[in-house]
Amino acid sequence: MSKDSGFQHQDWNEVILTKPVEVKQSGVQKTAEQKNFQKLDGDEIVAPRKTSQELKKAIQTARLAKKLSQKQLASSMNTTIQVIAQYENGKAIPNNAFIARLEKQLNVKLPRIKK
Repeated sequence: MSKDSGFQHQDWNEVILTKPVEVKQSGVQKTAEQKNFQKLDGDEIVAPRKTSQELKKAIQTARLAKKLSQKQLASSMNTTIQVIAQYENGKAIPNNAFIARLEKQLNVKLPRIKK
């Protein structure tokens, strides 16, 4: 008896359970690289938003009126000195929640950031 004699009854043809899906293309498809170039190639150059002068001055004058250093204010608000310095220099934009925390800490009304 040979080894293959026991498998004569096997059906070795492929069975396909799903139909192939036909993809209909409408128009010219752009590749991901072309889309990325289109995003990068925008003509509008947008300057980064900065903190308004009045907010910078208001934070600084309120802090100085309370006779606090940036380090003392930062430690009382559980943040870093760099964050306070960036807000006072205008390099970073505080969100309105942080401005509200500053208002409570310094007991002053600060101007809010417009969206």
